[in-house]
Amino acid sequence: MRLINTKTGLLEEFIGDDIPEYAILSHTWEKDEISLQEFQHLTDPDFANDPKTPVGKAKAGFIKIKGCVELAASKGIPYAWVDTCCIDKSSSADLTESINSMYRWYANSKVCFAYLVDVESGGKINGRWRWMESRWFTRGWTLQELIAPPAVEFYRHSWDLVGTKGGSWSSPLSDLTGIQKNVLETNDLSSACVAQKMSWASHRRTTRKEDMAYCLLGLFNINMPLLYGEGEKAFLRLQEHITATSTDHSLFAWGVCGGSADETRDNTRSYRSIFARSPADFGECGELEEGVIVYPDAWTQTNRGFHAVFPTVPSVVAKQLFDESGELPKYIDDKDYLAILNCQSQSSKGDYCVIGVIGIWISLIDARDDGKHGFCRVTDFTTLQWREDVSKLLDSSRDKFRKDLWFTTRTIQVPHDYFSKRLAGFLIPTPKDSSFPGSEYSSFEIHSLYGTHVSGEANLVFCPLLPLDTSGGLVGLVTVKGCVHKSNLEEDLGIIFGYPPGLTKPFARAIPYFNPKAPLQFDFQSFVTSVLDKEDNGGDDNPLVFNNGTFAISVSLRTVLHRDMIFTQLDIDLD
Repeated sequence: MRLINTKTGLLEEFIGDDIPEYAILSHTWEKDEISLQEFQHLTDPDFANDPKTPVGKAKAGFIKIKGCVELAASKGIPYAWVDTCCIDKSSSADLTESINSMYRWYANSKVCFAYLVDVESGGKINGRWRWMESRWFTRGWTLQELIAPPAVEFYRHSWDLVGTKGGSWSSPLSDLTGIQKNVLETNDLSSACVAQKMSWASHRRTTRKEDMAYCLLGLFNINMPLLYGEGEKAFLRLQEHITATSTDHSLFAWGVCGGSADETRDNTRSYRSIFARSPADFGECGELEEGVIVYPDAWTQTNRGFHAVFPTVPSVVAKQLFDESGELPKYIDDKDYLAILNCQSQSSKGDYCVIGVIGIWISLIDARDDGKHGFCRVTDFTTLQWREDVSKLLDSSRDKFRKDLWFTTRTIQVPHDYFSKRLAGFLIPTPKDSSFPGSEYSSFEIHSLYGTHVSGEANLVFCPLLPLDTSGGLVGLVTVKGCVHKSNLEEDLGIIFGYPPGLTKPFARAIPYFNPKAPLQFDFQSFVTSVLDKEDNGGDDNPLVFNNGTFAISVSLRTVLHRDMIFTQLDIDLD
């Protein structure tokens, strides 16, 4: 460990555990930072007359180091440590050792000086203390530099003391960072679960993607080699290292709590690894805590994926956990499972608080061998179910719900034939205006389709396993209700769309004489055939279909770019 002597201003190196008392600097990197080699040159008496020396000492990076050293000396602390000049970044070995030791170095310091270079004055701005707006609170590396040291003193640009980590600052610091007060006051991480720690970093950023994982090594007491260039894989490796030493289920509880049927969210179906992509996935996990619902089994990382045993409830059985309606989220189908995790959160139910158990939706997308391999997360939503209800369900047959699983941990490659069962690739925007004088859509409903109800924005729509075996193709059904307010007339209109057999392009046709009460009683094979016959006979690709002379609707398809992906958009107009 290299330290700056606060009396001589020179670097000294210490080996092993015989480390003198030192102060340590926490700061955000700016322009003109001073490297180890440059600092040695600027402080070497032999180069005192070098014309480059005054220029180097005038840099903001050197002035910052000087301010830290002088502050430590004024407090009677013999040494100081600053990462810019005490780590040899030209050596990968020295960099790896330093980053793996960083948390311990901050924890063993006498005091940490948190230098808020962008805070030039005190007081408040827009009702908030100026120090709360500092960039220091948004950086990944400063998270461990706030938690690990026994004492943290905050200084603004002029090196005037602003406040300290303890005392009256505990509450505002906790509110600002999401870190529990007891953690800030005691430096004890034992009460925080994995998901909580990840949530503290969820809104922080680092310049390099890999550092978003490396800056968290100390929080999880993990040591691992640094591989700059691996990008987001670094965070995957971090999670794999955590599973090697922990049985904390909250590592898998990342995501957004979607409840049962949340109409305000984009409830589209997607497929994710069992592991999160970044700490940002844990943004809503700050209130989670460990809780024993079932005794955790050992898990292992294998060449075939992540092997674990969870209490796993089929979605058709899990319906009883979703309020009185028994309604599953719209992105879940009958072949999915709800995996129950050993973590929980307190929530309100009526006038009292109850403990909710976290569950994640999983699905088998690439069955291999014994049917246990190829599981993944379905969307990034989690569920919060009352612990009493979950325990009652699991106690009814624990062996029945105990499932041996292999999860995929890499990029999800969903087979085309699996997607084909859900009519993927269609967008259905809500019509907002009507071109028919004096009329407008009073409602627009997706009927018997897997996906979200349309709510004014373009939504992905997936078709469930409807009884379409006779058609042999991919077919979806949409219902539209039109209303003429002047005459109070309403009509139900239907549109069938998809990829029927024998066609290489998608189709969409309005359905005459549509009965919304029995939409699935159509003979789809004969209906699609008749539509195809019309097309083959030179029929209009975008026909106008009148219903009892009240309305006319036109449907058309076009290719659109949505969320960096290409979709077929179904446009519906009331004429």
